[in-house]
Amino acid sequence: MALGLPLYRKPMYMKNFTLCLLAVCCLFATSILAQPRLAAKAGLNYGGLSGYNDWKKASGHAGLGIQWGGKNKIRVQQELNFQRLVQGYTVVENEVVNENALSVSFFSIPLMIQYYPAKSFYLEAGPQWSFTSGAKNEEAGGQKNDVKRNLAEVQFGVNAGAGIELKQKLAFYIRYQAGFTDMTLYDADNDFVRLVQAGLMLRFGKKK
Repeated sequence: MALGLPLYRKPMYMKNFTLCLLAVCCLFATSILAQPRLAAKAGLNYGGLSGYNDWKKASGHAGLGIQWGGKNKIRVQQELNFQRLVQGYTVVENEVVNENALSVSFFSIPLMIQYYPAKSFYLEAGPQWSFTSGAKNEEAGGQKNDVKRNLAEVQFGVNAGAGIELKQKLAFYIRYQAGFTDMTLYDADNDFVRLVQAGLMLRFGKKK
């Protein structure tokens, strides 16, 4: 992984396309779907970048969501989440093995299609756009460097998961996130975000 001075920059041709597609999906959801229901969510993330076999560390996420669909078995949920991932990697210098860590924070906007085969259980899947808000590389000695400029600013991926509504307003969910955008710009490797997310969601308003 090259987190230092840039050698070359990988193409960013999908950036404008994903932004346009995001705007269209948001407009679709907010214009034709009715009966919105607000929600707040928080939980844990575990995962990292696909190009690494080194250790990973649990981190967190929190966000807000709006669900449309009422009594239908198929519903749509749009979210705005803040997330972090922590990816460890080793560097060998002068026969000394050092353990470094890359910490990345980003805002994510998933648009989830939810299917309720039962009243209190749902399956979901949908696209996600993420925007890198910060990145720190922590060396073994404790020194931290800002490496945000070396990572992709916009990422596209997909989510899939399931949820159980424990009570009228409380739900437990688990979700897998798979990124399709190479996060590292200045090396020849493909490093995609891979995360497992689990947490609790509190819905506001009366259940439809």
